[in-house]
Amino acid sequence: MVWTGGTKVKALRLWWQQYTTSETMGVSLVIWLCSLVVIGLVVTPWLGPQIAGVVALGLLLMLLAICWGVCIVQVVRKGKNP
Repeated sequence: MVWTGGTKVKALRLWWQQYTTSETMGVSLVIWLCSLVVIGLVVTPWLGPQIAGVVALGLLLMLLAICWGVCIVQVVRKGKNP
């Protein structure tokens, strides 16, 4: 495939627009990172480090599922990538 200068700019512009308008994954990651402190301070002393790890992993998977659900709804509504 031969890329012309205009095509590169359009592709880069499209990627940047999709990247900056889809902040759902970033918000999910920030929520998870902030919740790790709470998990470390509350769950670990009561239930132990193994259970805290399971809770942290479970929370991450739950947030990813919610994020993917939001993205799928956006794709269906807009008819394009979020």
